[in-house]
Amino acid sequence: MTTIENEEPLVGPMDRPVVRAFMGEKANFYLTAFEKISAKKTSWNWPAFLLGIAWMCYRGMYRYAAIVAGTICVVTALEMAFGLPAVLGQGFSMAVWVAFGLLGNWCYQRHVEREIAELDAKGLSDEELLSMAAEKGKPSVLMGFVGFFVFFAILWVLMMAIPVPG
Repeated sequence: MTTIENEEPLVGPMDRPVVRAFMGEKANFYLTAFEKISAKKTSWNWPAFLLGIAWMCYRGMYRYAAIVAGTICVVTALEMAFGLPAVLGQGFSMAVWVAFGLLGNWCYQRHVEREIAELDAKGLSDEELLSMAAEKGKPSVLMGFVGFFVFFAILWVLMMAIPVPG
């Protein structure tokens, strides 16, 4: 096994210096989670479960955040428009949060793979590649908050705009 200076041993096929640079200080956590995913197809992620869309935005996974937010808004709109029982919406919400917990690491792995492939395709020097990966993968607390507030603002507008039957 190869090591990077002052780092744990490289643990799997995805473990490359550029991937570690992209993931930053949480690289060991995520690489271990990715190994679990390859072994049993899932691993649990508490921040993804508890923070959902905010976590996705924090990690730069805007595409996934938009898909999930859109799905939640459509289900909410249907629930309100057709006067469906609240227990259905609550059940759907719980399923979404559990899915975040179970699939968060998998989504992040796909995101990392896609971003690194895009960087690899640019034909950069090793130094440029590491630098760009570190910058591109840097988590953003600001974007986590923005994602959270934008999602709830859209949901609030949706709830105000759709008349409730009855």
